[in-house]
Amino acid sequence: MAATDLDRAREALEAGKAAAALRHAWSAARPAVMQQDPVRLEAVAALARDIAAQTDGTTRADAEQLNAYCTACILEPVDQGPPWSLRRLFGKGAPKRKKCPDCAELIAPDARVCRFCGYRYPVS
Repeated sequence: MAATDLDRAREALEAGKAAAALRHAWSAARPAVMQQDPVRLEAVAALARDIAAQTDGTTRADAEQLNAYCTACILEPVDQGPPWSLRRLFGKGAPKRKKCPDCAELIAPDARVCRFCGYRYPVS
């Protein structure tokens, strides 16, 4: 029987390789999210909590993020369309600056006039 990503993640964690365990756990989460499988999502979330408990720094933060992602997918499954988006969940999709089409400088997203070159954005 072939090992699943979840099995590989557990083995890596037992071997003290938390970063590898986290990579495998994220790989296990993808199909569970696509199939909206709450049992597998809970298993991945539990593993992410275990990883977070045994690590610190970036690995811990990433494991906590995986736990939050799986938990959100369980609590609010998507009936139609694509499954949960990480950008939607963690707010990484909104641009903090926009690029001026004339001079390519970065300016505030709500700016109507570029402060560098004077380009005026069309009024919507």
